[in-house]
Amino acid sequence: MLMGYEMDANSAIDATIISTDTALDAGCKQRKRRRSAPRKSLDGRTWIAKRMRVLREHYLSALGDRNLTVDLEGRISKAAELSALAEDLRARMLRGERDVCADDLVRMQRLADASVRALGLDRKREADRPKGQTLGALLTRTGR
Repeated sequence: MLMGYEMDANSAIDATIISTDTALDAGCKQRKRRRSAPRKSLDGRTWIAKRMRVLREHYLSALGDRNLTVDLEGRISKAAELSALAEDLRARMLRGERDVCADDLVRMQRLADASVRALGLDRKREADRPKGQTLGALLTRTGR
């Protein structure tokens, strides 16, 4: 008997299935798949496209005279694009726009940081390393 109604075996099974389905739906929060605007190519006049161009030039100059392969060019473009998109997402979130999710910002920033790190900009180039004696050789020469 469910809520004052008599039930046969089939309706009891149906009621159990319905109650477990609603219990599962109540505890599960699914991410809404959304696309805020249709995809379009960047024509170079938008803020994001200009920022991507500036970041790309910065990464190219930071890499110096390293041999530019097709793979490295692709990684530079990817790093510039992800960094510019992460900056845009962060700015939109700080302005209080409601369509920006904090999880999306964290993911985008993590991907941008990883792609910039993969470029190896923080590693010293061989040409920048000082030529000559090492610290150990200098210390032994001075008698320390």
